[in-house]
Amino acid sequence: AFGGSVRLAKRWINCQMLSGLLQPQLVELLVARAFCSDAERPPNSELLGFMRFLRLLSLHYFQQEPLLIGVDSVMDAELRASAVSAFNASREAAGGGADVWVATPLEPKGSIWCEENNAPAVFRRLCRLAGSALSCLEEAAVPSLAVATDDTLASKMLQ
Repeated sequence: AFGGSVRLAKRWINCQMLSGLLQPQLVELLVARAFCSDAERPPNSELLGFMRFLRLLSLHYFQQEPLLIGVDSVMDAELRASAVSAFNASREAAGGGADVWVATPLEPKGSIWCEENNAPAVFRRLCRLAGSALSCLEEAAVPSLAVATDDTLASKMLQ
């Protein structure tokens, strides 16, 4: 499911004409975060993995907090503290650091794939597009709910 989710994520970014914004390896790390969440079980399908990727993009506060990914090991408190201090230092430096700041157990000071692209407005747009795409997918996943809402609205309009 991971490989299919990565392909969907890369294809979606390509379709938004923003493929130059994120390194392909960074997209893989972002999708990996959807599979390594402590709070949820790993997705069992490509679509669910892609939807979690979209949710991550739309809900994570990339400017205020680092994205910590423990791919094959858990990030202990010391690694987390190191990552947060490196993140804060990069945000205070000239330019404010990369738009997406990812730390892993192997790279607690920030991933090499998170380069500064000096397009924070474009990245924020990508995050908003992810929220819109997620809403569309959620509506398509539960068509009976959408039909019920439309019927309710139609009946209210007729009254």
